[in-house]
Amino acid sequence: MNKLIKPFLLLMLLVQVGWTVQVKADEKVVETMINEPIVQLELSEKPVILKLNEEFDPQSLVVKGSYDQLNLPVVKTDTIGDQVIVYKAMNNYSSLSQVKVITVVDDQKPTFTKSTKSITIQEKSTVDFNKYFAVEDNYDKDLSIAYSGNYDVNKPGTYKLIASTQDSSANQTSVEFNLIVKAKPKLVGYRPKFTRYGADCRGCTIRNGVAYLASGVAVTTEAVKQPNGTWKDGITYGGRYIFASSSARAMCSLVSVYNHPYSGRGIQQGTPIQGIILDRGVSNPNHLDLFVGSERNLNAVRVVSSKTRATAIITGVGIRTANGCRF
Repeated sequence: MNKLIKPFLLLMLLVQVGWTVQVKADEKVVETMINEPIVQLELSEKPVILKLNEEFDPQSLVVKGSYDQLNLPVVKTDTIGDQVIVYKAMNNYSSLSQVKVITVVDDQKPTFTKSTKSITIQEKSTVDFNKYFAVEDNYDKDLSIAYSGNYDVNKPGTYKLIASTQDSSANQTSVEFNLIVKAKPKLVGYRPKFTRYGADCRGCTIRNGVAYLASGVAVTTEAVKQPNGTWKDGITYGGRYIFASSSARAMCSLVSVYNHPYSGRGIQQGTPIQGIILDRGVSNPNHLDLFVGSERNLNAVRVVSSKTRATAIITGVGIRTANGCRF
């Protein structure tokens, strides 16, 4: 029994270590040692740091190797952080896998898509800086903006401030701007002289039905372009009736007119007119020319009494914008 078992165990051992065993009839076991090809793969030991969305060829990390087939990993660089990639080398006898860690980083700063060099407000008013600034980033969404610097809305002056933002990779960007706080004007009262006019007045320039006031506000005989850029039927701008006056009265001046003689298109005698100076065309500082839409229909706002003693009071001054006033 032992004589049969020992050759069998020897045969199994030889097969396991990679020897080829040839057996011929009526002969002893002949051993021939033949080494199988060994799979080898060497990868670069250098750290691999890639930029976000950078193209990368994984073959570039292969230093040398011995194999029949090499399966390269898929490298994705659209996500920040460490990524483990696996290389697999093979031949007909065995295979070998090796891993490599790559790091994807974001080194691009966020950008301001909306900004301003200065913001002007009136004394004792509030300001929302987010109306003037917006940012975007190549990776992070909905970044917040921080505002730094000292200012006092109750004290007129010019304040230097900074708007800044930072993404999740600590890339920072910032812009400087001035906050200008203007002193609130004192109330100015006077006895006004009244007239009425329309978008189609003599001397007014109207193209394709649209005229532009001296403030930049667009009007037609039936509608007014509002501070938010939309058109609204009627003769008001931001809820206020439009006046033309001389350059002695600041553009965007807010004016309240008491005991006036007018009625029509929302105006009622006995109720003060809340207006705004948006146009020129008169020389007398006490002259208020009321915009009523069209010269062909001046009586849409009619004079119901000529014996009133009206009073106009400048209650404030709005801020000039590219196409009108903000108040």
